[in-house]
Amino acid sequence: MSELLNVMIVPFQQKRAVVLPREVVGYVLPYAPPLPSSYSQAALVGSLIYQSEKVPVLDMSVLFNQQPTALSEIDGKRRIVIVSCLHKHPDFNSYALLASEAPRMIELQENDVHDIDSEVPDLFYSHIDLAEDKTDHMLYVPDLKALEATLFD
Repeated sequence: MSELLNVMIVPFQQKRAVVLPREVVGYVLPYAPPLPSSYSQAALVGSLIYQSEKVPVLDMSVLFNQQPTALSEIDGKRRIVIVSCLHKHPDFNSYALLASEAPRMIELQENDVHDIDSEVPDLFYSHIDLAEDKTDHMLYVPDLKALEATLFD
């Protein structure tokens, strides 16, 4: 019997989403514009106050096409996903991802996941497909450790 995987699919562009382990997702919040950015990385588009802590807001779209997510008609569906840092950071314990619509939590078997042989941007492991068409998004698995080291160190 294969292991069950609890994951969250977080859409960040019209047809793209990242797949995160459920254990790293703290909360899903309604969208609010981030505070102005003081970060040098273009993908960090601002910050927000979460549990009395200033946390950076990450726009995954910038990692894919160097353009921030356009404010458009999907704004009413947008969410902010709080992700726990894998590495201890001196200034914050979590960061936020912009989601273009509400994320979905799903349960997968290991054999439900199929790697697609395609080029992926830096900071991502792979482009995957799900056996039972559980989503219509192109799914990407981020390398969270590398992503945190690149963006926050």
